[in-house]
Amino acid sequence: MKILFPLGDTPGGVGSEDYMFEVAQRLAARGHDVTLMVPEGRRPDARFKAQFYRAAPPPKPVLWRVWYLFAIAHQIIAVAKVDLPKYDVIVTGLLPALFGVSLRLRQTPRIYLVLSPLAWFEIMSYGKPTLGLRVGARLYHWLQAWAWRRCEAVVSFTRTMTRFRTSFLKGSPRHLIESAPGVDVTRFRPGERDRSLLAEFGIPAEAPLVVSFCRLIESKDIGFLLRVFARPEVPATAHLLILGKGPLLETLRAQAAALG
Repeated sequence: MKILFPLGDTPGGVGSEDYMFEVAQRLAARGHDVTLMVPEGRRPDARFKAQFYRAAPPPKPVLWRVWYLFAIAHQIIAVAKVDLPKYDVIVTGLLPALFGVSLRLRQTPRIYLVLSPLAWFEIMSYGKPTLGLRVGARLYHWLQAWAWRRCEAVVSFTRTMTRFRTSFLKGSPRHLIESAPGVDVTRFRPGERDRSLLAEFGIPAEAPLVVSFCRLIESKDIGFLLRVFARPEVPATAHLLILGKGPLLETLRAQAAALG
């Protein structure tokens, strides 16, 4: 089967991009003919064929937060302009690229890999709620609702999120595939606490505990968790354990210290 797999310019190490690339690798390992569609300037993986679309301008805050609408429209138009051969199916979780390719390959079936629980909420977490960011978030919400209801198949991680999106996006997928993203939910579930490990972090064995494991970047909004734990409704014995690294490490340390 000939598969077109659009990707963005997000570097490796970002969960959503790594997940999509892993899916592409698994499809190729099963004998499918996979072509990666990537922005100009991104080094293609030698194991795959490649198609290129015009890369967006550098993601400066003025463009991506104030004029986020422009960045989305740029990717849609750039992808739609590429002269593409016929493919059997399009697979991606990149919403603007998925919409742009659909304009070019109107008769080609599409499989939407849902990456964000709700795209609108994620976009709004990227910065201050400026008018440009709000408009961009609404467009992303429309794109997600379109992909959820109109693509020939949708891959959703869990039944809970499927029900949530069906309600919020006001519709059901044409064909639903529920598949966890590589995590064995039977094996990895709360069990007996490792008291010695908790002691290393200075956490009492019986204390209420919330663990966050992610890159320390703005879109993850770890600052929100810190503000929540500073509220009086949270038990004084509760602990928040943040595991990760990223450019906001020192900022978050300072915020935690300021909140006490």
